[in-house]
Amino acid sequence: MKTWIVTALRVGALMSVLVTGKAAAWAVLFDEELPPSAGDPREPSAAVTAKDDAKEQRPPPVQRERYLKAARAGDTEARFRLGNAYLEETGDLMEAVSWLDCAALVGHQGAREMLRDLGLALTPDSECRHPVEPAILAHDANADADQLYQTGNAHYFGNGVPQDHGIALEWMRAAAGHGHALAIHTLGIMYMNGEGVEPDAHTALTFTRRAAELGVTDALNNLAWMYEKGKGVTADQTVANRYYLDAARAGVGSSQARYGYILETGIGMEPDPRQAAYWYRLAAAQGVSEAQVRLGALYYEGTGVDEDLDEACFWFAVAAELGDQQGMNNKEIACAMLSAAQRNEVEPRVRQWLTQYRGETQ
Repeated sequence: MKTWIVTALRVGALMSVLVTGKAAAWAVLFDEELPPSAGDPREPSAAVTAKDDAKEQRPPPVQRERYLKAARAGDTEARFRLGNAYLEETGDLMEAVSWLDCAALVGHQGAREMLRDLGLALTPDSECRHPVEPAILAHDANADADQLYQTGNAHYFGNGVPQDHGIALEWMRAAAGHGHALAIHTLGIMYMNGEGVEPDAHTALTFTRRAAELGVTDALNNLAWMYEKGKGVTADQTVANRYYLDAARAGVGSSQARYGYILETGIGMEPDPRQAAYWYRLAAAQGVSEAQVRLGALYYEGTGVDEDLDEACFWFAVAAELGDQQGMNNKEIACAMLSAAQRNEVEPRVRQWLTQYRGETQ
């Protein structure tokens, strides 16, 4: 937590910057170009004219109050602009830094850059002195649902702020109050895992089903898992398979791998190794190592596909390179059955596949 001594040091740094940096701070606030150099000394200089114009454009008190109201309600952009306004108009350096800190802590790039320019970059002890109750914003028609979600996400993962699932939960609830689909999906996960809240599978199911209705494809996968395992609902493999298929068709790699396994082994349906290979290929192309191992096994055994040791070795080797232990074990067995010439053909394919995959996922 900041102490008054630290704050005083920060203010001292600010004062030294403001002597030479006021025009720059003002330009950031109003997106203006800095004034040009002075012209004919007998005429009003361009710099003086630009300065007078800037004064005319300064927000009247009523507009500053508008920034303050939005900033107090948690609007990140308003907090950034209010910090600029305090720097330029009132000279209240401590208040300016406090609002810039609040904006910077939730990822506002402009605020972070301004603090760095002032020699006051964020530290592990930085904090927001102007917290807002997320529950208030859940009912504020002017609240930015995506900003609420991003703030919750920052607290959930600890991006730029200390990781705190309890705080994340409140922001996710606020965003969900505005119908934000990803926030609703995240609430389902948090209630399922007991992150920031007591585990509650029934509530998790409600949020997850709503997220799926709003088009979150990963929610379909989670619904399938909940029906398969009987989490918050009576276990029903038929319903689970339907959700896995929906998610697989929507491109969710983990669902494609799971549905492939269901088809291969006949869980709740007749086995169909040929169709299993189809879904394994799609998941394998997305880098799902479990699917790569299963696809390699099908080629090794000649199940659902023609037996092909080259392909088996290839997919085992890819999975091994992605860190899959089973892929490593199977690679040693399958690739050892190939001739040196065959292995020399497989190895460049593996390198090419990994190069393309890593380039696409960076």
